[in-house]
Amino acid sequence: MTSTVESLSSVKKKISFEIPAERVSTEIDKVFGQIQKRAAIKGFRKGKVPRTLVEQNYGSMMEGDVLKNLFDETYFKALADHKIFPVSHPLIESDEVKRGAPLKYSATVEVLPEIEVKDYAGLHVKKEKFVSDDAPVEARLNEMREGMAVLKPLEEGKSAENGHFVVIDFVGSVDGIPFEGGSAESYQLELGSGRFIPGFENQLVGVKAGEQTTVAVTFPKEYGNEDLAGKQASFAVTVREIKVKELPELNDEFAMQFGEFETFDQLKAKLVELHEKQEIDRIKADLQDRLVKAL
Repeated sequence: MTSTVESLSSVKKKISFEIPAERVSTEIDKVFGQIQKRAAIKGFRKGKVPRTLVEQNYGSMMEGDVLKNLFDETYFKALADHKIFPVSHPLIESDEVKRGAPLKYSATVEVLPEIEVKDYAGLHVKKEKFVSDDAPVEARLNEMREGMAVLKPLEEGKSAENGHFVVIDFVGSVDGIPFEGGSAESYQLELGSGRFIPGFENQLVGVKAGEQTTVAVTFPKEYGNEDLAGKQASFAVTVREIKVKELPELNDEFAMQFGEFETFDQLKAKLVELHEKQEIDRIKADLQDRLVKAL
């Protein structure tokens, strides 16, 4: 990976990255393998979906995961290498991720202006003390577990609960007339996620695979479609499947799926290292800000 820095102004810097094609291809293969394991496409068993179908159905997810992984790998290292202490989140601009081609992206950040202090006698600024905290690392590990989770069929005869995923066909109607955009087949919905109209998901708690039910809801008054806002609607729902999320164990096998690690301890140590570096950089940037305000 190579990175260069361009000063756009006294308070803004642009870091440009180029990641070699070989590294990009390796990351694409890794992410593809992770997604293929949990890809759910009708007619294929999990882990057996052809690559072309995975890329057609999960292409945007794959590209997003590849970009995020390569960003995490390169961005913070570049900040350390170039001694940049951003005071804003980066504005990312990226080329399309392509196998066999290098990836170029840029991160534009705001920084504090460099100030020459000639008279700082009597200046008092309190520096925040770094305190090690496992909570952010544990939160990141949980995010990674969620990303590697697989969905498995719920035991036959059991009822759906919040947190379960239901695969449903539904047809929505207002005053008995189906409305545009109100129907779908094999739609996968996590109960309790709040993705649907208020009240819709709650009425599917307790259903079983193979059942048919009717869900009655009222569209919010501020709903985006004015033709539906504030109106009562009825959905005829057929429950095709119910799935339960299975999270992987945090062990060596889990760590090895992220490429460079052989043990879980190595993975966790790396996350601790990254978190501590981010916190120290944040404290330094905060101290600079306090110094500027105190002048």
